[in-house]
Amino acid sequence: MTAKRLQTLVLSVLVLISLVLSYLLWRGAWLSSPEPGLTAPTVRDVSPYPQVDQVLGPVEVDVQRLQPAGAALVPIGSAVYRQWVGVLHSLKVERLRRESAPPAHATVDIVFHFGLELTRSDISRWLPALRLSPLDVSGDTMELYQMAADGPVLLMVTGGSDGYTAETDVDRKRFAELVAGSVQRYPAVVWQDGQGDTSYLPAQGMEMERLSVSVDKPPLLPLVHSFFVNPGALTRIQESRRKVIWTDGTRAVQWDPEASVLTFDDPNTSAPATEQTELQTVISYIRSHGGAPSGDVLFDSDDSAWPGMHTYQLRPQFAGYVVFGSRWTQKIEVDSGQVVHYQRPLGNLTAGAEKQKVTVMGASELREVLRDVAPKTRLSAYTARLGYWAVPDGDGQMELEPAFAVWRDGVSVGVIDAVSGQVLEGMKRP
Repeated sequence: MTAKRLQTLVLSVLVLISLVLSYLLWRGAWLSSPEPGLTAPTVRDVSPYPQVDQVLGPVEVDVQRLQPAGAALVPIGSAVYRQWVGVLHSLKVERLRRESAPPAHATVDIVFHFGLELTRSDISRWLPALRLSPLDVSGDTMELYQMAADGPVLLMVTGGSDGYTAETDVDRKRFAELVAGSVQRYPAVVWQDGQGDTSYLPAQGMEMERLSVSVDKPPLLPLVHSFFVNPGALTRIQESRRKVIWTDGTRAVQWDPEASVLTFDDPNTSAPATEQTELQTVISYIRSHGGAPSGDVLFDSDDSAWPGMHTYQLRPQFAGYVVFGSRWTQKIEVDSGQVVHYQRPLGNLTAGAEKQKVTVMGASELREVLRDVAPKTRLSAYTARLGYWAVPDGDGQMELEPAFAVWRDGVSVGVIDAVSGQVLEGMKRP
């Protein structure tokens, strides 16, 4: 009887173990994978770029002074820009505190705009003085300002509805010299639309580089295979004459040869175990699937209609100016720490030689172009930003033309050649 009971007990334990193992296999949890029973793809060729510290730099630096009145748009990477970054790196702060509103009546204001909200550790790359702060400071803009002429230089970090202010040890005389030098070297005009959006534009014609860049295209199939665990098990589907899909039944990659764009989708939403931050996950993912040039900058564009879903855009940047348009932009969506959607051009724009220096129009000339293009639209509705527009220039080559991206009451409406005034995209002349 004892032997039979022992046999029954052993069988019961084996059945229980079998049920537990079957359940874990079905869930795939024993591999911490979002895909049932499969690990994440093993990537053999990882690009060296982008790196986190390279995509988190300022995308615009603005200067505004009330007395004497003046403004400046400081080009990223210029000597004046490096001087301002040096001020951020060296300053010390005191009495850091939470503040809900930005300065309303600053006499001098220097604003560093970033493409996305930075955490404290990311902000510390630019403001080392905040590294040991007891407050969890975060934000997408940093401001150095004075509330009175020759007053102390204050710091404010803002993002969303939160803000933090502090006193700094920035030398007031040195600060005034940098402000005056910025306004003299890069004078700007401030446009503000009915929505409260502002933009800084060159007050007069200025020199800018017209660049020649090459398109560096990796082989298509190895890039497609990098999204899957077992490329040998893929099914290729000719969805239409211009679109091809590869799938393993759980993930899918679509190739549009006409647009030269790859789109990856993963409907599985259980996040893999990882110690990386979401930003690190995004950067590592891009590096593992074709990479990007070293000068690209990262933006966030979250849609409040999808709580928990975070959307990022990686845009090329050359000579301190962003390349406009979606053609060369990488888009990535993250849900609960897992990449569920990723779209990228097959090729990356690679820096080439300067083609020539050209003179771009100032704000008043741009207004005349807008008046000619849309005579019935009030000019006060426009804001604009200076950057580049990519134009084909032979096999595997692109020319980056200086251009203004234009918004009307906060809505993107077109791109205008900053030299000739020709409409490159969107708006049409009557």
